[in-house]
Amino acid sequence: MNKEIVKYSGKSTRMASLMRYVTGFSGLFILAFGLLKFLPPFKHWYASQIILSGTPGYLYWPGQLSEILAGILLLYPLIKYKNLEHRNYQLSLMAGNLLLMSIMSAAIIVHTDPHVPASVLPLRIKPPYIPSLFLALACLNIVYMFRSLNSAPDLKTDTP
Repeated sequence: MNKEIVKYSGKSTRMASLMRYVTGFSGLFILAFGLLKFLPPFKHWYASQIILSGTPGYLYWPGQLSEILAGILLLYPLIKYKNLEHRNYQLSLMAGNLLLMSIMSAAIIVHTDPHVPASVLPLRIKPPYIPSLFLALACLNIVYMFRSLNSAPDLKTDTP
């Protein structure tokens, strides 16, 4: 199987480099917020958001663990890119970005819920600026991944 050195596209470009930074930034952000929810005051704020938004309580742990998983899915391929096959690299990034999109969609709903005050949001910002930004970054990353798949060399052919 032909392994690509540059996984984001068939060739090294400024856009591929930029998208790696976007992915790394998004992965660090979501992983940090997932881990911070184990500590006060983030733990209290997150529990309050769940309760006040009317979200079922059994979604507390899946919500937090999905943030950690999304961070790992986004960061692992960037750290181990030389040891991953192109397909696994792309699958991990796609799964991480799709998970990030669903998390940020839920965060936008919580931010716009009238029952959730700004005092229980991490940066005390009620309008969903931050979730919207990371949702847009994940969408941009997915669009770039699809565009780079069309320009990448055929990886299905075996080379001698």
